[in-house]
Amino acid sequence: GDDGVCRTWNASGGQIAQTTLRTASVRSVAIRDDALVATGDVEGNVWLWNPTNGTAEGYVKAHAGSVQAISFSS
Repeated sequence: GDDGVCRTWNASGGQIAQTTLRTASVRSVAIRDDALVATGDVEGNVWLWNPTNGTAEGYVKAHAGSVQAISFSS
């Protein structure tokens, strides 16, 4: 969201499982098999996260504009 936070939720309990902090506003998110989360931000970055512990696995500068949509291919 605009606060730069990407929250993951436990679907069975509805509570936050962990919180991942970012400095830029998050605009898009994709989840792959509960093993990887990707977020796109307003600075054009795509971040890959471990949803279990909230650590960043890495990022790429995708382009100059905001990342409005993101997905994993199969």
